[in-house]
Parts: sequence; structure tokens; C-alpha cells
Amino acid sequence: MKEVDDTQKQDEQNTSYALSADDELARRLLSLVLAFSNASAPLSSAYVQKEYYPTLTAESFRRQFHRDRKRLLTCGLLLHEAKKGWWVADETSFATEVSLDPDELLALDLTLSQLANDSTFPYSDDLRYALTKIDSDYSKVSAARFSLTTTKQNRQLNILLHAATQHHPVQVQYVSALGEKSERLLAIYGEFGLRGHIYFVAADLDEDLTPITTEPHTFRDDRFLKVRELRNKTYDIPRNFNAAQWRKLPFQIGNKSFEIQLLLGPAAGEEAMRAAQNYGTYTSTERGLVWTVEAADLEAAACWSIAEGFIPQQPSELVCCWKALLEEALI
Repeated sequence: MKEVDDTQKQDEQNTSYALSADDELARRLLSLVLAFSNASAPLSSAYVQKEYYPTLTAESFRRQFHRDRKRLLTCGLLLHEAKKGWWVADETSFATEVSLDPDELLALDLTLSQLANDSTFPYSDDLRYALTKIDSDYSKVSAARFSLTTTKQNRQLNILLHAATQHHPVQVQYVSALGEKSERLLAIYGEFGLRGHIYFVAADLDEDLTPITTEPHTFRDDRFLKVRELRNKTYDIPRNFNAAQWRKLPFQIGNKSFEIQLLLGPAAGEEAMRAAQNYGTYTSTERGLVWTVEAADLEAAACWSIAEGFIPQQPSELVCCWKALLEEALI
């Protein structure tokens, strides 16, 4: 009986790893893209058949490769036949410019940001870079965070994000950090993700859709109690508005304000360096480059410094907190 069970278990394992026809096609097309893109010389038909169509006869290979070349063309890769084999027509391959409307950009951000923020995904950095190139307003909004909110909050968040992309004002009921409720008409200028939340940078509007104050404010996603998008109205974002100036680092959320100095250590990551470019000032010292920036939470600043490879210099309270965290980690 044990032998039968083992055989059945082995069959189930083999079945679970079997690729479907679509999986096989996707893997073959990807292999062809990589092979031809990296080739320094034309690839012969014999080589292509041996490497990527080993089970097909010559005639079946000819038909299948013809169909696959059409599929590759729809992906932007055009193959030409030369005397010595097949090669990529560089001048006519790959799209040089792709225009995506706001809804398509939003769909890409929400669909792919879960992978972009997954530390176990090996290409997360590359994906973040690609999303930034595709959508200049991409702010690492994590779709994984949706599972932490209620269905109602999900719907409200989708309304807010859609209104932002379409420049539609929103009528909202909002509760502040102090628990004060207010009815507001908002024009969303931009948004950024931080600590599992999305912060919207928005201006209060009057009935004529004119900003009440010159400076917008930040609003946290889970503090919206009611949201209604006014789809028949639109507003303009001021030309001098720069979303990067409003995006906060993890230690900058809060009511207090401290000036801190961090030494850029040799272990500072590229992503942290890019984030630091939007804030504070820099001073060259004998020890290296010192970054002076505003902070609201010294403990969060110490944690961020450890995680990102920065070394606190001032104030002394920050340095002590940083050292205490390091000592705890070594215990």
C-alpha cells in the first residue's frame, strides 16, 4: 500500500509542475526574445530548431517558427532572414514611444506595485525603475495594502485615485488626526505612498472650484469617511506644483519638527539616495557628505538610517537612539 501511495504522490507532484500550452508558448517566446536580443551574429535556422524546437520535424519547425515570428512582431521584435540565419532588425524593432492614458497608467501602478514592493521578487528594483519611466507620477502605491483596509475603504480609495487621474474634484467628509470632522471640496494635485498608506496632496476649493488657500494640504487615505467624485467638473493643477516636494520620508510624518544630520555611509542604497535628493541640503566634510533634513520622529529616523545605511550625526538624541537600536539588535 505504501508503494502505491508513493507512486500516486509522485504522479501528483509531476502533474502539479506540468506546463500548459500557453505556459510553454510564453516560455518559448521569451527565450527567443532573449536569444535574438543578445546575439552578436545571425542565428541559423538549424540552431534555432535545435535549441527551441527540439521535438519538431523540419517542416513542423518551419510552420511553428513562422507563427512565432508573427507573435514576436506584435511584441515589437522584427526578425529578418539573412544568408547566415535570422537576426533582429534594430531599426524597425521595439516601440520607440508608447502613449498611455491616465486610467492605463493607474492600472499599471496598482497591478504591478505589489511586486515592486515585494522584497522577495528579484526584479523589484528594475520594476520600480520601469514604472517610474512609464509613469512620472508613480509613487510606489502598494496594492498589497488594499488587503489591510475594509471593502468600503477600498472603494473610496479607488474613487480618489480615479478622480486624481481625471482631475475631477471630490466632495468628502474627512476626520483629522485630532478627531475633528469636516466637509470639504478637494482638488487632488498628487499622492504618495508611505507606511502602508496613501497620502493625497489636495487643495480646498470653494463652490466656483477656486482654491481657498495658496498652499495645499496632505490627507491620509483611511481618514476619508465619505467620498463622492464630481465627474462633470474639472480643475487645473498649478504649473509650479511639484509632487516630489510633498512626498515624505518615513520619519517626516508627524507634528513635531527636528533638524537632523545624517552621514551618507558606504552602505547607503541607491533607492535611499534617490529619495534623499528631494529633501534637505548637503555639506561636504572630512568624513564624507552630510545630509541635513527635517524630521518629525527621531526613533523612525534612527530606524530608517540603520535600514538605509546612513549614520546619524546630530542631534545627540538621534545618535543615542540609533546606538541603542544597534545594541538591541546585537543582543
